Amino acid sequence: SFSSTTFFVALLPPIIFYSGYLLKMELFLQDFTPIISFACVGTAMSTLFIAFFLQILVAAGLSDFIPSFTELLTFASLISATDPVSTLNIFQSKKVDPRLFYLVFGESVLNDAVGLVLFNAFSKFVGNEKSFVKVTVALLAFIIDFSIVSVGSLCLGVLSGPIAGLV
Repeated sequence: SFSSTTFFVALLPPIIFYSGYLLKMELFLQDFTPIISFACVGTAMSTLFIAFFLQILVAAGLSDFIPSFTELLTFASLISATDPVSTLNIFQSKKVDPRLFYLVFGESVLNDAVGLVLFNAFSKFVGNEKSFVKVTVALLAFIIDFSIVSVGSLCLGVLSGPIAGLV
């Protein structure tokens, strides 16, 4: 079986680094606020919409499989982060306005990260939704994990960036 650790540690970082390498920073930063809005708010709204829609289907009895709402949220966060590779390819071949290209490109890069964070958060609640104590512990575990990953990523980037620049 394919290990998720292999994907997150070995395969995903080169893809993200390559996307960042090709990025024209001035065009990206010019529209940073709408890009962040699309990525964060859009992915969260998509996740909630998918989860609520699936909950309606489950409540209507259209399936023998009856997942909990936290399982639906976890699944929805997994599929809500879209990857518009074909759209960006068409944009590039048609030479559309660079601003539109970078809005879609920036959102697609960042919504993957938002989707991963949502998946990580919701997966901690699966199986714990019936106990207030377990939900509280899962929430604290997510906050601690998120803080460690955020600070660790920042430190790793600050340390490795100048070293890579010198090489």
